[in-house]
Amino acid sequence: MNRTVIALIAIVCMAMVALAVAAIPTGTSPSSGNATSSEHQFHPFSGTPSAISDRIEAENYGTGGQGIAWFDRTPGNQGGAYRQDDVDIENGGSGHVVAFVKSSEWLIYSVHIPENGMYRATFHASSPWDDRQIWVWVDGILEAKVAVKNTGSFDSYEDVSADVALPVGNHYIKLEFEKDAQNLDYMTFERTGDIPTWPFFGQGTAPTSTATGTVTPTPTAGEGGGGANVTPTPTPTVTGNVTATPTPGEGGGGANVTPTPTTVPGAGAAPEASQYAADWPFPNRDYNNSRASTDSPINAANVASLNLTWAYNITGIGTFGGGTSNPIILGDTIFSQDLKANVIALDRTTGAVKWMKDYNASFVEGPNG
Repeated sequence: MNRTVIALIAIVCMAMVALAVAAIPTGTSPSSGNATSSEHQFHPFSGTPSAISDRIEAENYGTGGQGIAWFDRTPGNQGGAYRQDDVDIENGGSGHVVAFVKSSEWLIYSVHIPENGMYRATFHASSPWDDRQIWVWVDGILEAKVAVKNTGSFDSYEDVSADVALPVGNHYIKLEFEKDAQNLDYMTFERTGDIPTWPFFGQGTAPTSTATGTVTPTPTAGEGGGGANVTPTPTPTVTGNVTATPTPGEGGGGANVTPTPTTVPGAGAAPEASQYAADWPFPNRDYNNSRASTDSPINAANVASLNLTWAYNITGIGTFGGGTSNPIILGDTIFSQDLKANVIALDRTTGAVKWMKDYNASFVEGPNG
């Protein structure tokens, strides 16, 4: 899936929960290095984002605390080196290494990228076990799953690499560890080329036009002004992946969009469908699977200036990512499920966890209701 499609999906998701998680607008400086709101703010370890061309030491993750700049499952620094928080760091490798890793722990790094492009991300890592991975997220988008080699011991390090797409500017990279018992020394990024426009990462086929359908002749004056030379204008049929562009509305800000009608729940429908019809009582909003909100304050004129009000990190990562579907919104509560079957209820206004039911199921391939 390319970044354009991902961005469009993100905009739709923001519109779905606009009353809960969007605030219009105050704006933040792109040079601050902070990638979240003032409520969930992390900062670069050195005070400024690391240059993507520099070697980035694993122990120089951001500051801000548990669940903001890092997530660690055990209290205290078990390695006792370099920093005094809950991330485990010990002496080793090129100086210090992140060690005593538990599955689903993560670290965030603020970086400055001078140029859009594909970059070869290389990680100097070790593990005496097979099937370990480092997941690479860029601004919340999973870009790569990097397999860590079985190096025979924690003290023997080898490089492992993957290609990732990086956008220009200040951004954040999150490294998430899949499975226990792996060490990370440092990482490097080397630009290898431009980001392909189509296909993106080998997915899909470029749209093609085929002259089919009704042909409408366009007459032009013939010799002597009497007849007409008819030039047929074919109506193309477009196949492939196409992203529609909305037509500007009055004033140039909005768009003229024909909304998908929302099905009115009938007899026998769940009571929540009627009681919370104005919210988002189903993953696709209603029985008609409209996936549309026609009363959102978000539009084409203000979507680019929205700010993040709150965020919740999904830690139950399964084979196909984290979230199972769109969240359900009932009144002041948002319900979600991750791909380890854990169920979370969040406060719609603050994002605070109201309650959580943990199952931490293994080998979950999809939503487990």
